[in-house]
Amino acid sequence: MKFTQSDFLKYPADITGYFISVLFFSLLISLFSCTNTPKISSYVSYAGLADTLERSLEEEIINVWYPRIIDSTYGGYFTNFSATWEKLPRQEKSIVYTARHVWTASMLYKQYPDSNQFLDYAMQGFEFMKDHLWDDEYGGYYIVVSQEGDPMDTLNLEKRIYGQAFAIYGLAEYYSVSKDQEVLDWAKKSFRWIEEHAHDPENGGYFEFLLRQGAPMLSGDANQVEMSDRLVKGYKDYNSSIHILEALTTLYNVWPDELVHQRLLEMFHVVRDTMVTEPGFLKLYFHPDWTPVAGDTLDKNAGENLWFSDHVTFGHDIETAYLIYEAAEALDMYDEETAAICKMLVDHTIRKGWDHDHGGFFEKGKYITPDSLVIIDDHKSWWNQVEALNSLLLMHYLYPESDMNYYTYFRSQWVYIDTYLIDHTRGGWYSNGLDTNPGSKDGPKAHNWKTAYHNGRGMVNCINRLRSLHIGGAHSEQH
Repeated sequence: MKFTQSDFLKYPADITGYFISVLFFSLLISLFSCTNTPKISSYVSYAGLADTLERSLEEEIINVWYPRIIDSTYGGYFTNFSATWEKLPRQEKSIVYTARHVWTASMLYKQYPDSNQFLDYAMQGFEFMKDHLWDDEYGGYYIVVSQEGDPMDTLNLEKRIYGQAFAIYGLAEYYSVSKDQEVLDWAKKSFRWIEEHAHDPENGGYFEFLLRQGAPMLSGDANQVEMSDRLVKGYKDYNSSIHILEALTTLYNVWPDELVHQRLLEMFHVVRDTMVTEPGFLKLYFHPDWTPVAGDTLDKNAGENLWFSDHVTFGHDIETAYLIYEAAEALDMYDEETAAICKMLVDHTIRKGWDHDHGGFFEKGKYITPDSLVIIDDHKSWWNQVEALNSLLLMHYLYPESDMNYYTYFRSQWVYIDTYLIDHTRGGWYSNGLDTNPGSKDGPKAHNWKTAYHNGRGMVNCINRLRSLHIGGAHSEQH
């Protein structure tokens, strides 16, 4: 859905914390009175809600994805499935999709160590990554290959740091459970490739756009292929940077190499200190020296394609709070400054991105003045909602007495997900919440950008944290 300036008038601007308590009470009444809302009695406690989430994880995520996606003929994973989980004709395979499933299967084995099939599922992706997605001539991983594993020259075989980061992320997690030295060797090999080709030794951070041989594509270079995201070619960006942070955190946990430590620390400060801005959101695009790209430049280039405009992306903001926390824990650097920044990101997302009518968080907002934000995209994507679920419970764990009432929002967020995002009939999650995007009911359940990574991680993290809260008794349950 695209919005024009006139559409801004349809959405409330600058709803502040002064009104949250009144509006949220009304929200709870409307949510819990819906006929298709699950009974709250089944999860009024930490333990009860953990059981509810685990049943949903097993029945509506794990059992519908695995082993359905295993391609036993060509290796790797089937990519595209319809709304009813029918395999679609096109089955190209990307590094992002493959690496995310390697990570997810490994994470699930860590969660359920008696379920050896998850190790097999992870190995399926690992073998395809090294045999088909890795470029044997120049190194690095292709963006996408055919179902059979052949490079697709429609992209001129260029590379993206976003995909390289997920490769490292998946390999490091797989090694953490398999202890297979070959897997760790590939994780090291992948890290050393991005270090040699994509790292900026002068300003720090990593370039996103790379030619096949690994040279960065800068803003003055001629385009190889006309693709929409060439609008931000030559810039460093928030999305690849937060996932590099995520990948290096996982790699450092299994391989505490000094250079990995330096790069993790570097990206930690880039994300925490350069990207996060008051009152609590990420700046999106930067020149190579980390000077922010002016908003009017982005808007001029993007036109109506608001994906590249100077906006607030609520899902990335609230996800980044978790990723910063996770990196700080790995670095043993979780301090008051870091805690305040994580809290600021979550609090701003609640105050500005929460839908007081149906629950859930909107996709994008935009400040039209320093004090006035409008919603420019009312989609509620599956990954956005589950990342919010994860970070809301983390904030409750860290700040149980906060007047932000994180646990109340957390429970209401689960009600939203369970009501509008999960397909209880056919399994899986819709791409977007049905309250604002009813057409998602008939949309694909899986594609190159939709895996079980976001909701798998979020659900497992929440299950484990709820059980920890229940057992530890450190924080009083709110009913």
